[in-house]
Amino acid sequence: MPILAPGFREFNFSRIHTLKTAGYSDTSIASVINDETDNKFKLTAVKINGYLEVTSAASSRMLISKKGMKALMNTPTEPVPE
Repeated sequence: MPILAPGFREFNFSRIHTLKTAGYSDTSIASVINDETDNKFKLTAVKINGYLEVTSAASSRMLISKKGMKALMNTPTEPVPE
């Protein structure tokens, strides 16, 4: 992870949240980001909304516990043949 990643995340969340609070739609926000990044990320309104929801939740608590991660990482990702 690049050294500036935490700062970028905080600034981006703050800017997107500020635009939402000012009344901009998720569609408008996605359009601005797509324009400014030459459509590199192909964001949609659904992705903007999901980003805000997950980031808000993640800023107040861990979303997946260490125990949960360990259990998931020790579980086969493909079905075991019977």
